[in-house]
Amino acid sequence: MITYEKGLVTSVQVTRPDFKSYLLLDRNFQGTLLGLTSAMSYMRDSFMINNDDFRYFYMQMGVKEINHMELLSELLHQMHGSDDRYYDEDNDDTPTHELIKPLSEKEVIQPMRQEHVNNDITAATMFHLEDEERQIRLFQECIAKIDDAGARKVFEHIVTGKQENVKILKDILNTLKEPNEIKDFGLGEDSHNAFSPNAGNYFDKPNPEFLNPSELESLHDHHG
Repeated sequence: MITYEKGLVTSVQVTRPDFKSYLLLDRNFQGTLLGLTSAMSYMRDSFMINNDDFRYFYMQMGVKEINHMELLSELLHQMHGSDDRYYDEDNDDTPTHELIKPLSEKEVIQPMRQEHVNNDITAATMFHLEDEERQIRLFQECIAKIDDAGARKVFEHIVTGKQENVKILKDILNTLKEPNEIKDFGLGEDSHNAFSPNAGNYFDKPNPEFLNPSELESLHDHHG
């Protein structure tokens, strides 16, 4: 279950507004569109994964991405530094929303396109791994270009979170590559349930069965 709590995961306070830095961030990340697209992709995949452990990891990474974009949105507001605001209709002395016009760019960095892979967690994990590594490079470029201690703190927080995601994704790939680990989530190789019918495919459909060695020997003896 997802709940929302008021407050950011870390504080955001830029040294001073910097419209050029705002433009750079808006161009690199299309506001928060790139990150929110990644978050929704993680969550969509988590709904399709038919394994509670991997589903949890994917959902956690999606929620973390939303947290990151909440930080980035606050940073964008502070970097923008203008006073363009909407006002409450009942009391026009009370600002309720800030209006930041989107930057018009002919060439912008588009979200990576994810193919519909509803029965291949390996392909989905590799996609997310490539996307995370690409976004880490984008944030590291911002660290190098934007000379503001408050902004750097936000970027470093996001990069650290994304590096954690990279580790999780690599661990998932390693688990998928090792037959014993694929079929054994803490049960042990000798356990009757170690070779689960759900082991080889963590998405809902199709869901092929995998037989353990004793069952294979029994089938071989039967047909022999």
